[in-house]
Amino acid sequence: MSGRYRVGQCVQVQGVCEQLSGYNRNNAGLNGEWQMIGKLKLRVVLVLAVLAGSGCESAIDCLDNDGPVFITTEVSNPVLNQVYTETITVEINNEPRDDNFQYEFGITGNLPAGVSSSSVGRRYIFNGTPTEEGTFQFTVYVTVDDSVIPSESGLCFYNASRSYEITVQPL
Repeated sequence: MSGRYRVGQCVQVQGVCEQLSGYNRNNAGLNGEWQMIGKLKLRVVLVLAVLAGSGCESAIDCLDNDGPVFITTEVSNPVLNQVYTETITVEINNEPRDDNFQYEFGITGNLPAGVSSSSVGRRYIFNGTPTEEGTFQFTVYVTVDDSVIPSESGLCFYNASRSYEITVQPL
C-alpha cells in the first residue's frame, strides 16, 4: 500500500482500521510517496531491537537453536582383529567459532574389547583392534564450555547426545 500517509492516520487493511505507526520512504520514485509498515511488522522489529540492545541475546540465540550438534550420524563397522579408527565430530549450530569452545565428552554403553575412546577438541575418537564379535550400542555425550570465548557465545543449550551402534564383522 503506498500513497501519502500521516503517522496516526487510520488506514483500511483487509477491512480493518490500522493506525499508521511508522513508514518508510518509497525508493521507487521521486514523487514523495510513503509506504506503510504494518503494526505487527513494526512491533516485531521493535521487540528484536529491544532484546538485542538490552543484552538479551540468549532469547534471540534460542530462536536459531545455537548449541552443540553431532555432525557424525553413523559410524563404520570394525572388522575382528583389524585396526579400527572412527571419529565422531560435533559442531556448534549457527556458530562459526566451533574450534574456540571447550568440549567434554562422555560415553555410556559398550564398546568391543580392544577398542578405546578419547577426545581431541570437538572430535571423539575410537581406536583399537576389536577382539570380540558382536553388536555394541553406546551413547556419546558432549558438554560445551564457552568460558574460553572472550565475549559471550550466546549459546542456547550446552549439552547434546547421540546413540550409535557398531557390529564387529568376522574377518
